[in-house]
Amino acid sequence: MESKVLSSRVSDMEDRIKKAQALCLEREKLNKTIDALLVPSLTDRALIPVIYEWFAEIVSARNCPADINSAHQRKKFLFIILLLYDPGFFAGMKMASGLRTDLAAILGVKAESTISGNCADILFLYRQYKDFSADIAGIYGQIAERYASSHIREPDASASVGMPGES
Repeated sequence: MESKVLSSRVSDMEDRIKKAQALCLEREKLNKTIDALLVPSLTDRALIPVIYEWFAEIVSARNCPADINSAHQRKKFLFIILLLYDPGFFAGMKMASGLRTDLAAILGVKAESTISGNCADILFLYRQYKDFSADIAGIYGQIAERYASSHIREPDASASVGMPGES
């Protein structure tokens, strides 16, 4: 009787192992698809201070310039940087290693948790508030124009800066 029970357990375990192997293969395929979908437009973080300078110039040049140091403007900048450097963040992934530290330094924020806090609702703001998303689209477009006309290039010159959904 014990050998029947053991045989049944072994058979059950073999079935579970086969299912787990199939799922691991599927997960590997999904991970490759996700990675392909979420390739960042830019990778050279040395460009982030330049992009911030452009952002500040664009915001300051408006008829009614906003306080560049306000949380609202910081969230717009963070959205643009995440879109360029870490689109996976918007898919629920953790922020790329070291990016939060870099952003805190560039923005003059003492606590890195401020960056996390500012990022917590930016996708919601973008989706829910047309003024917020339109403002980001306008600023992003101007930054993309400046990047295209500058002599600044990524180490991989094939990287491009375009609005989401553009090919």
